[in-house]
Order: sequence, then structure tokens, then C-alpha cells
Amino acid sequence: MRKAKQKTKEKKKEKLMMKRKRKQARPIMQIKRPKNQSMM
Repeated sequence: MRKAKQKTKEKKKEKLMMKRKRKQARPIMQIKRPKNQSMM
């Protein structure tokens, strides 16, 4: 039972991390695009 609960907690943490990464990745890409265009 303990192992199963730990696994579910890890899965929930992974989902939260993925959501955070997605939210962080979107603005970073938007910021990088105009900089790359100005460099070209």
C-alpha cells in the first residue's frame, strides 16, 4: 500500500512539473523569436 501511494504521488508531481514546464516554455519561445529575427 505504501509503495502504491508513493507512486501515485510521484505521478502527480510529474504532471504538475509538466504543466509548469509548458507554462514556462511558451513565454520563453515568444521572447526568443523576435530576438532571433533582429539578429538576422
